[in-house]
Formats: sequence, C-alpha cells, structure tokens
Amino acid sequence: MDVVRRADLERLALQGTGPCVSLFLPTHRVGREVQQAPIRLKNLLRQAADGLEADGGSAPTVESLLAPLRRLLDDRLFWLYQSDGLALFSRPGWWGSFRVPLDLPELAVVADRFHVTPLLPLLTGDGHFFVLALSQNQIRLLEGTRDRLEEIDLPGEPLGGRDALQGEVERQVQPYVADRGGVGARGIFHGHGDVGDVQEERVLQYFRSVDRRLREVLAGEHAPMMLAAVEHLAPLWRRATTYPHLVDQTLPGNPEELRPDQLHASAWPIIEPLFLQAQRQAAARYDQLAGTGLTSRDPQEMAGAAEEGRIETLFVSQHPAGPVAVSATGEAAPHGDASGAAREPVESATVATLTKGGTVYALPSGEVPGGGSAAAVLRY
Repeated sequence: MDVVRRADLERLALQGTGPCVSLFLPTHRVGREVQQAPIRLKNLLRQAADGLEADGGSAPTVESLLAPLRRLLDDRLFWLYQSDGLALFSRPGWWGSFRVPLDLPELAVVADRFHVTPLLPLLTGDGHFFVLALSQNQIRLLEGTRDRLEEIDLPGEPLGGRDALQGEVERQVQPYVADRGGVGARGIFHGHGDVGDVQEERVLQYFRSVDRRLREVLAGEHAPMMLAAVEHLAPLWRRATTYPHLVDQTLPGNPEELRPDQLHASAWPIIEPLFLQAQRQAAARYDQLAGTGLTSRDPQEMAGAAEEGRIETLFVSQHPAGPVAVSATGEAAPHGDASGAAREPVESATVATLTKGGTVYALPSGEVPGGGSAAAVLRY
C-alpha cells in the first residue's frame, strides 16, 4: 500500500498545467476479482479519452496523456500487488498511482486539475489512523480506516526486516555484554547497573533513527497512532518518538505474528471512541455557532475562507459512487451527470483546510451539519 500524505494531496490538487486525468477504481488483493481491475481500467480509459476528445483534445494529446496508464493493463506484476482501491493520475509530462485501503468509486474525471475528493477519507478526522507494530525482531507501520488496516510500503530499506532490531542492538551492545560475561542480545533488555544503562541507551539511539525515518514519511500527518509492542519496548519507544499524536494506550504483547486484520480488531475499539468524541464535539460547536457569522454553508465562501486559513473544521459529504467523466470546462461529459464545476469549490476548500491545519470530516450523505454537501466552522 502507498501512504498518501497531505503534501501529496496538495501537489495533486494545485497542479493545473493542461488537461489532467484522474481515474479511480476498486481493486482486490486476491481471488478471481483481481482480474476485474484491468477491465475496469480499460473502460475508464475509454471514458477519459472521450472526455478529452469532447473538450477538443487532439489525438496525439489524448494518446500522450493516457499511454502510461494504458501500459498498466498488461503489467501482471502491477495487478498482483494491490490494495482495496487504485487512484491513477496523468497530466502532460507526469503520471502517478496510489494503492489505498479505500473502497473507491469507479470514476473518470477530466479537468484542468486533478480530482482528489475520493482520497480524502485517508486525510480527514474520521477514521484515519496508524498502527506501529514494534517488536524485538520487526517494525511495521500500518495505515488504517474504520474498515481495515494495511501495511505501508516505505521507500528505501525496510524498517524492520527479520532480526533488524535485535541485530542492530547486538552489534552495538555485545562488546559491553561480553566483557562482563553477559548473556547476549536476547537478554539485552534485562541488564542491571551500568551495563543495563548502556544497553537501554543503544536501543534508544536505534529507535531515534527509526523515528527520523518515520518523521519523513508522516510529515504533516495529524492522524492518531496506536502502538503495538512488547512490554519492555513500549516505554523506550515513547521516549524516543517525536510523533505528537501517539495514543496513550498500548496494544500489549508481541505483534510479530499478528495479521493486519487482527491488529485492526484490537486497535479500532480504542481508536473509534476518540474519533466519535471529536466529531460530536465539532458538530456541536457548529450548531452552537450557527447564525453568529462563524459558520458557513456556501461553497464559494468556504473556498475563500479556507485559502485564508480561516476554517477550523470542515464537514463534507462523501463523493457518490458511480462512473462519470467530466470535461476540462466543468461540463458533464456523456458518461455521467455530475458537474465538476459544482464540486470544485468544496474540493478546493477541503484541500486548503487540510494543508492549513484545519480538520475535515468526510461524512455520509445527509450527515453534514445543517444539511447540504458541506459546512464549515470558521476561526474568525
């Protein structure tokens, strides 16, 4: 799975260098359904081509935009390593993909900038969280929603190949243990006196190096993180980490053999009340401030306020499922009836709110405070 950061969202949303193609489709990890994803992509590419042509795009332009995405159709290795949803983006000179743990709609959008609304649940305050599974032999970072948890593919060397933590500590600490007739790396967390102090400091040094790596991956994140760790490592990690949203409670025990679904089953009952409490408080604050000038339901007003950093909390309706192609002018193409122009202010407000430190809740239709597709609590 690929981690989607706020910086990624901002880059996608702000790029407007010519026609931009955004494709979204559901995918599967295993089973016969895996074979359906390339078929869905082929249909979406056809819709995108029709949208580009309807907007006046020449045949060479259409081909150059869609060619890198077409090549994926025959890339068997690509389809073997999928998550629950796939987002593909292409503009002149660049294309990219994100495998995400979301049930994405089957959607094609052609516009003057990328469409990012379907990815917002990964960045909103409603159900997005991380789990750090920490043991003596392995370190895994997982990203979750209310429905699932999935390991993140991190760039560079793995954080915790088998025996990575043990090997690092053994390399640095073994000379101290051997000089004193010690017991070796398996007992390094149970030393006494000076030897124990040295061992603990070496572990902290290693954890701090891991924390620096995670800091790069999680830059700008506000999602809570649950720690799953053996008892003797948890307090050391809490001393080393600089991530400000680590949940106080720890999932105890060795997480090495636990599958993501097992970790999710343990973590979600702890995480969910935090989300629900925060969401209820935010909705109550909207109701309290309604009519005072510190709330808004007007998409254009919210877009302007968000750009100025004035939105404290934004509630948006989740994007409806179903295929649709939208032209670069905002007119609905023959493949759908949704207007890109109508969605643009809300999407702009959402992206700006997230990138300027506000909180966004992506809610089911009908649950946005005050009704409508969006509502905001303003800072001033």
